Amino acid sequence: MIRFSILLTLLVVCRANTMAITNHFDLDSSIAVGWDSHYVLEGRDLLEGDSLNWAVIEFTRDALSGGIWYGDSPDRDYREWQFAGAYTHDLGEWELSASFMHLRFESDEFSDNEVGLSLSREDLPGELDISLDAYHSFEAAGSFWQVAVDRDLWEYENLEVEVAVILGINQGYIADGHDGLNHLAGLLSAEYDLAENLLLIAYTTYSDAINKDFALPGDQSLRDFWHFGLSLSWAL
Repeated sequence: MIRFSILLTLLVVCRANTMAITNHFDLDSSIAVGWDSHYVLEGRDLLEGDSLNWAVIEFTRDALSGGIWYGDSPDRDYREWQFAGAYTHDLGEWELSASFMHLRFESDEFSDNEVGLSLSREDLPGELDISLDAYHSFEAAGSFWQVAVDRDLWEYENLEVEVAVILGINQGYIADGHDGLNHLAGLLSAEYDLAENLLLIAYTTYSDAINKDFALPGDQSLRDFWHFGLSLSWAL
């Protein structure tokens, strides 16, 4: 069984090879590792309070980007891979991205494919940034929408603090959960430049469930709770 510690070792060992590939194909790339106190998606505590370790390798060239993400839990047998690619197009003041993702849940012997669209804009009045994300699951035959507004709160030397508000809307993505307004979350994050191309990120989030239906199985993990995490990112 592949465990996070093995993957982390492989990431460190392959860093030189990743840099060689980056230079050969004229790519921008990064490697990141992190830990989350809860694994939270669509406002749901997917691992019922258990934490998640994760690692990701990402590549970008002009408008094209891609990456491989792996996560596992130190508290239970949970292993997930994500393979993603995206194309981004500049629409003047707005930016539009189209993406595809293949997900493999090894511990559950399950896989899914998703397509997504993202529309974002920076430097709105009040120094606000806004993004609208929608992704569709072929397995669930449904989609999930997310609206996020964020703002830089404070910046001093190597430290930058940001706040965000996120609204989630379920449209059949959580097939056995309620449709419509799903959750509202508040995020506070801090980024600190440890060294050139080395970034430490910490965050805390409070997620508030909206219109939870206790009779639906897909709403059982939708709840009000705090969660937080740490990550370390290297730009190659």
